[in-house]
Amino acid sequence: MNLYEFVEQQRPQLKRTLRSHTLEFPLFDGVNKHKISAALLLSLENTQDVCAYFEVPRAVLEQLLNTPIYHQFSIPKKRGGSRAILAPERRLMSVQRMLNHGLQSLYLCDPDPSVFGFVRNDQHTIPAAPIVQNALPHVGKSYVLNIDLKDFFPSIRAHRVKELFLSERFGYNDSMATVLALLTTYKGHLPQGAPTSPIISNFICAPMDKALRKLAHEQNWVFTRYADDLTFSSAHVFSDEAIAQIRSIVKEHQFLINDKKIRRKSNGRRQEVTGIVVNKKANINRKNIRDVRAMIHDVEKNGLAVAAAHHFKNSSVVHANDQQFFLNRLKGLVSFIGQVRGKEDRIYLRFKEKISQW
Repeated sequence: MNLYEFVEQQRPQLKRTLRSHTLEFPLFDGVNKHKISAALLLSLENTQDVCAYFEVPRAVLEQLLNTPIYHQFSIPKKRGGSRAILAPERRLMSVQRMLNHGLQSLYLCDPDPSVFGFVRNDQHTIPAAPIVQNALPHVGKSYVLNIDLKDFFPSIRAHRVKELFLSERFGYNDSMATVLALLTTYKGHLPQGAPTSPIISNFICAPMDKALRKLAHEQNWVFTRYADDLTFSSAHVFSDEAIAQIRSIVKEHQFLINDKKIRRKSNGRRQEVTGIVVNKKANINRKNIRDVRAMIHDVEKNGLAVAAAHHFKNSSVVHANDQQFFLNRLKGLVSFIGQVRGKEDRIYLRFKEKISQW
């Protein structure tokens, strides 16, 4: 029995489960947890169901729909500039996290084999370190083509999100689709910073991913996507015509390519996929290791505040939040080294030991 047949046959029991908030029913014995979570999400039919699903009173739901509150702030980009983040306030964040769980479960019932970003790490279906898994198919290829999508989240408009919830994959009526679109969009687009935006982007990109995967199969390429990063690899050089074919598919699905971030690399040069070197094996760029070593040395020599000021090229005193952001970034970079080189790698272990003392 497929998921949608399960929902139709067991809808009364699913509704009782929504209201009791317990899965202790014989119906669910031996059923995959992802399937149960996805089925509960798909069983929603009206506002009463939505309130039960999110465990909120109707008045609170209406407030979240009519006057959503987001806090805007900026974080520095790795290569300069800043990225605007829209973070929902506490109650909306809680609702979006619950919805994200259901959306992730539905996606995992039929995951796309070429997509690795924004997919919940699950030991039964998705290997660990998705960013590494995204790079591995391109290791040792003669040519690698990297393409970035422009303004990824802002380009996904609210009407597309509503159309997604109206699609066969969800099957909601107009009222339900409107409610879920209002809960997950802000000022007419997906907000970067909402827990639901990443997985919704994967659903929205699914037709494009399918078309790009078909093109790659016809051309004997390898294709993967990690968020807004599209990667292709091949035994043959990628021509302008090949890029034009990719651009046509991307445009057809209402996205744009960032022309400043199209990179074609042969195996005679350093080939990278989402920051991982793939010429002979998955590895870390030596410059990244040198940068992490320098950041750690700066903290040891001058203290966290001064090191953070150096990192953000700020001569004035940095605030505690900036210091924490710097430390979190440093920890993330060290973790990334461990994911790529392995948890037993001596460089990773040395870095990890140093930052664990702070």
